Amino acid sequence: RRIAIGALVAMMALGLFLFLPEHLTERWAQLTVIYGVIILGGLTSVPGAIIGGLIIGVGEKLSEVYLGPFVGGGIEIWFAYMLALVVLMFRPQGLFGEKIIDRV
Repeated sequence: RRIAIGALVAMMALGLFLFLPEHLTERWAQLTVIYGVIILGGLTSVPGAIIGGLIIGVGEKLSEVYLGPFVGGGIEIWFAYMLALVVLMFRPQGLFGEKIIDRV
């Protein structure tokens, strides 16, 4: 139930966020990073989203400085997704999300 409410609020925020009169492509790029932050921190945890934002923000800049010359740059575009993917492989609920156990 909490995940459904969180998804509904995220969809409403997406609707408000995309229809602002500024450049929509810049908004879309920011939105994709925000999605990675929420997944990384956990869908049910607000402090997890804050910590996830800090991790992704610092990680993007450090990886661009130290790994960018080896890869050819552009790490900021896909860093949030790769980090969220690695975290989801080991902790599907995110870093601070609740572990939900359903018994049959």
